[in-house]
Amino acid sequence: MLENEALCCCEYYDVNNERNHILTCCCNCLEFDEAFDNLISGKKIQASHKTAIMTTFQDRIRMPWPGGARRLSIETIIPCFALPLLILIATLSLWNTVFSFFFMFLLLIIMKKKFKHMKILFLRWTIISFLIIYLIFELLVIPYLEILISENITVNVFVIIAVVAAYLMKVKTHNLKGKYERESGCTIQVDECSSCQTYIPGKDFHCICLNCCVGQHNRNFYLLFLVMTLSALVYSSNLTLTTICHPFNFYKTILLPDDCSEVYEDYELALSFVSAVYSLLITVYILYLLIYQVVLVIFGFTGEEWNSLPFLQKIVCGLGRKRSHNRKVMWS
Repeated sequence: MLENEALCCCEYYDVNNERNHILTCCCNCLEFDEAFDNLISGKKIQASHKTAIMTTFQDRIRMPWPGGARRLSIETIIPCFALPLLILIATLSLWNTVFSFFFMFLLLIIMKKKFKHMKILFLRWTIISFLIIYLIFELLVIPYLEILISENITVNVFVIIAVVAAYLMKVKTHNLKGKYERESGCTIQVDECSSCQTYIPGKDFHCICLNCCVGQHNRNFYLLFLVMTLSALVYSSNLTLTTICHPFNFYKTILLPDDCSEVYEDYELALSFVSAVYSLLITVYILYLLIYQVVLVIFGFTGEEWNSLPFLQKIVCGLGRKRSHNRKVMWS
């Protein structure tokens, strides 16, 4: 085969600029062979070998694509494979559900510490999570014909508003690039975000789930996103659980799930149940973020100012400290 021929969908040029094929991903890895020999013989594996193995590993994980196989980064592999796999394992039994979500919690903590520099990883995890929850609701739960059209429309309205709010958040942050570097004598507090590489007015924090800074410029859209996402998750999970479980009348037309002991007897019921539980777990985190933002607004602090307060000052809500963003909601 000539080197100047076009690549087929399974071919690519590797890190050594040599033509290769994805079917040979497990072949000709000298660094891995040497590391395995050292492991068997009880010798120490050198750091250079570990780095070379990881480089080769990342270079060979590819997917067929017209014009040549495309590399799959770690930011893509973990959310696209680990998340669906854990959800599928969770559908097997109650203990598998507990194990899967506990392992998912540990995985997220590890990713936050080890892959903090990979900003896009958590954004993709967020997108895939909501896609899975939404598709399960629309394709598995709705066909049971237990949910009214008006209820489905309400969920979709919440979702659309949340997506638009998240989009406007990122647009407003993108529009800040270069703005405050060019302006001198700013009367408002401006903090630099190393993740966004942008100066943010009244910065609260960098939201890793959306890969976007939250500050004075987009706080309203962020609060709208949190409220709409919280509403969509709580409402859709309740509709799901009252559809697949035995419901009871809580108040007038409001139903709540009562007995869900039979959900693991059917795969679709189990998948719907796991999706609803995942929604409620995400709801807990979003509720925490919402309360945190409300506290900042009420007491007139930015996130950066609040984090710099001593622990005792936080207990008394920053009493006696200067508030650069005081909205007169509480004391001055």
